[in-house]
Amino acid sequence: MALQYAVSLAAAGLVDNIPTDVNIADRVQLLAEHVSAWKDTPWYPIDGYDGILGLAASSGNLLVFFRLWNDSVQSGRHLVFQRLPSMHNGVPDFTSRMDPDFHVHEFSIDSSQDLLIYAQYV
Repeated sequence: MALQYAVSLAAAGLVDNIPTDVNIADRVQLLAEHVSAWKDTPWYPIDGYDGILGLAASSGNLLVFFRLWNDSVQSGRHLVFQRLPSMHNGVPDFTSRMDPDFHVHEFSIDSSQDLLIYAQYV
């Protein structure tokens, strides 16, 4: 079982960082679920937004996208937030959109504090 785990781990391009109190059989099962999730999970567009999005920032498992205009990022009014779900960590899927009444030029996020800081030029 240990050899199977080592080979499967290497094939997935991962390293073992599971706490040592988890036995090998459970590790093999977790690894199989991880590989299956990446292989079998369908990719889908972000609900309620049909524009082309460009990744602007990330913090933890939260991604923030700018609306792309003519294939380039310009300062704009549309930010889309997407929290990546995790079945193993109990994190649900989350999508939100922010359309402030001004152009966002610079911003920073910290998902651990639910913090968004942005700059508006006047």
